[in-house]
Amino acid sequence: SANPLNIKIADGATLDIKASGTGKLFAIDAKNGLQVDGGKLKLDLYSGTNAYGAINMTAADNTKVANINSDVDIAVDSTGTGFSGYTLGMYISKGTLNLNGDLTIKNGDQPGVKNSSGTKPDYYGWIDVYSTNGAKINLSNVDIISGGEGLYANNNGSVINVAGGSIIHTEDDAKYYALRAAGASINVNMNEDNTAAAGNKTVIEGNITTQTDWVNINSDATKDTVINLGLNTNDSSFHGIAYNAFGNDGIEKSNKTTTKTFNGGINMWLQEGATWTNEDKSTSGEHKGTYGGVAFAGEGSHLAKLTGGSTEGKAGVIFQKDANPITIDNYSGNTKVMYEHTNDGDEA
Repeated sequence: SANPLNIKIADGATLDIKASGTGKLFAIDAKNGLQVDGGKLKLDLYSGTNAYGAINMTAADNTKVANINSDVDIAVDSTGTGFSGYTLGMYISKGTLNLNGDLTIKNGDQPGVKNSSGTKPDYYGWIDVYSTNGAKINLSNVDIISGGEGLYANNNGSVINVAGGSIIHTEDDAKYYALRAAGASINVNMNEDNTAAAGNKTVIEGNITTQTDWVNINSDATKDTVINLGLNTNDSSFHGIAYNAFGNDGIEKSNKTTTKTFNGGINMWLQEGATWTNEDKSTSGEHKGTYGGVAFAGEGSHLAKLTGGSTEGKAGVIFQKDANPITIDNYSGNTKVMYEHTNDGDEA
């Protein structure tokens, strides 16, 4: 088999890789594996039709590994739309990517992955970090300003793990999310076995969702769809709704021989003064894409589990600004809840 790509950057130096043109383009092809050490890696990708990831790892199987021991800056611009015209910052299909440096995807206070088509792509076509077909992405600290999907883990048990950092979602169209999982899982600021928050500053601005699209009954790797979000420092926060498209009963998928029920759930650890402002960050569109499964019915945020602080002094805070209720299936710990109300002269 072909050998992995090896890149050594001198300490204190920056390796700047630029790729531009038309067609299916990427700055680094990691399909056979990748090893990057030292310095800083800066990737700049432009495609007139299909920006297929500044880092693209379309591996043959899940044995391929990419290790990046450097800080990485990603900038992508594309005029493509739809399946034939992706705008992707990082595309990992099968295999594992470990990024042990900081990941930055932003352009000042604007998104670092930009779509200049003039027409908003559907949700699957505009993504900062994309894990699919059973791939696993392990990120340390992230600093992302997102216009489309921030983190998207999609099908066959794909995984995205993020140690902490900031994901700021700027697009007001409801079909885009800061975090989206479908037949896959996303874990942000969690310990190794996803049973407790890890203690790193984490800021998420934008809605998050577990979605029913692309749940694949024909893959044994497809399990329940899960987002685990740990917020347990006093400078950590989440501003948005937590939308579980699976509802209370899950969804059924069938093939010629069997029918299975798949479930989805969002688990949150809200502790040590961290805050959740429950407010829909979208102002237009529906909470799904063309292939987005179940539409948001206005039932409000839905958590499978909320774990508050171990004492009142270590509680997190919920600011309830949505007209819809918050549904919590399993609650433990201590949490303060602040309700917004219209002042009509009556006492609260």
